[in-house]
Amino acid sequence: MRLLIVTQYFWPENFKINNLAYKLAERGHQITVLTGFPEYPSRSFFKAFYHKPSLFANNKGINIIRIPTLSRGKSNVSLVLNYLSFFISASFIGLLRLRSCKFDVIFSYLPSPFTSSLPAILISKIKKVPLIIWVFDLWPESTKINNNSYPSFIFYLLTKLVAYIYKNSDLILAPSKGFVTYIKKITRTPVLFLPVWSNINSKIKSKISKRLIPLKKGSFDIMFAGNIGEAQDFPAILDAAELLKSHSNIRWLIVGNGRMLQIISDAIKKRHLENNIILCGHHPEEMMPAFFKLAKVLLVTLRNEPIFSVTVPGKLQSYFEAKKPVVGMVNGECSRIILESKAGLTCPASDSRALATIILKMSKMSSKKLQSFGNNGFMYNQREYNQAILIDKIEKFLKNATLKKPKNAEF
Repeated sequence: MRLLIVTQYFWPENFKINNLAYKLAERGHQITVLTGFPEYPSRSFFKAFYHKPSLFANNKGINIIRIPTLSRGKSNVSLVLNYLSFFISASFIGLLRLRSCKFDVIFSYLPSPFTSSLPAILISKIKKVPLIIWVFDLWPESTKINNNSYPSFIFYLLTKLVAYIYKNSDLILAPSKGFVTYIKKITRTPVLFLPVWSNINSKIKSKISKRLIPLKKGSFDIMFAGNIGEAQDFPAILDAAELLKSHSNIRWLIVGNGRMLQIISDAIKKRHLENNIILCGHHPEEMMPAFFKLAKVLLVTLRNEPIFSVTVPGKLQSYFEAKKPVVGMVNGECSRIILESKAGLTCPASDSRALATIILKMSKMSSKKLQSFGNNGFMYNQREYNQAILIDKIEKFLKNATLKKPKNAEF
């Protein structure tokens, strides 16, 4: 099968679409990726790419077509310009570079921004091949949460844009059942549930420097790994840490990067939490098993917003894979999965006092009880998020799409 993947982000940037492309290529499919210049999460283009861009034109047998984009920068304006530049560049330069290529199906990977699917729609119509989109964010709801100062007509236009994208797709894949229900209210295009799998390879052996995370005998370490942004509700995490400040054995380890990092770093100093919270920085995916190994429990959080009650962060599967207990300050579907799997404890989103309470409770649990949480999550992950089975499903969706019968695909 000849597959075109349209995504603003791809290797060497670390996104779920990378793993899917590799696995499909391993199964004998001819994969072409249309993407931008690599810069996530640093917000500036990778120096190695500038020095020798030809090294980034192919990876594991995948043909990568890179079109120029503006840098994400550090402001909301530069971020919007980055989104628009990919849309314009992919629609014109990308289409020009693909003019002689033939494809059986087009696959659009959609975290934010949704505008990255517009070139996929254009190419799909011109080449008369079906389009499948994999939705990881709900627009314009997520945009409202992060940019509620925008005038109302902006959100009206975004609502119309999202409806257009859904209508002009042949099949929509969604990573949570809540997403499926939500999207079905907007469009008649078939929507199917496709959860994500963990990219973490727990067999990789690596070590974490003691200078990065000093050893502390008897410490109970809570680790958060991932994006440090508005959605993750770090003010509530800091409140919980302050409530537990007198418990010197409890430490909070934050691994990751994001637009809120500097704000959180400043808040930690202002609240004199340097001895309680360690910012460990951003690290490659292959280092995550070593970080997870150091933690007693792994933390997942989302703000108290309706959109997040139907959201399941992709890190949850990686947490389960690590065989560690999970603590969730979350509502809705994410909380349900943690409790259903018996992988840990949860409390309502944005409830810092409740988070402090369950952290303290878990810090007093036996090692055997904590390990049972971890084992339960691992078994649930193997059963519900098995990578090979899920990629089998995607292959089926792609084949049905080439027959122009995506509505007959089953999950």
